[in-house]
Amino acid sequence: MTVLSEARAAFASEADYPQWLAELAGDVDWRVSSGSTWLLLDHLKQGKSLSAAPLQKLVDSLDDLSHWSAQLHVCQSIRHLELGAAEASHLADWLATMLKHKRPFIRAWALDAMVSLGTRFDSLSGRAAAALDAADKDEAPSVRARARNLR
Repeated sequence: MTVLSEARAAFASEADYPQWLAELAGDVDWRVSSGSTWLLLDHLKQGKSLSAAPLQKLVDSLDDLSHWSAQLHVCQSIRHLELGAAEASHLADWLATMLKHKRPFIRAWALDAMVSLGTRFDSLSGRAAAALDAADKDEAPSVRARARNLR
């Protein structure tokens, strides 16, 4: 956390900061991927946004996110992203795989993200409803609880 906080302090004011984070999100080194997505989530939680180029880079790198922590950070970021229909659809496709992740925490946050997309995009509302229904039957209590809270 100290290293990430130092990176944020040193670079967050740079105009290309969001682009750098998006480019590093899909790095093959899980520590780089995890750290950059954590910083990206932090950036979004501060009420900042992503312009079109870093957003597209992040969406394009989804399949390269192999570590669970980077996947989690992206799931948690989705509710903060300003998306167009194409990005939302691509994210929903990726989330469909995350809804089957072996880690319940990822499944719960993927559900949260899918419902967020479903409430913002009518074309995804059916997928969100189906994800909620499936989560009601999940073996993990945390996933079932998230579904109840999202209804």
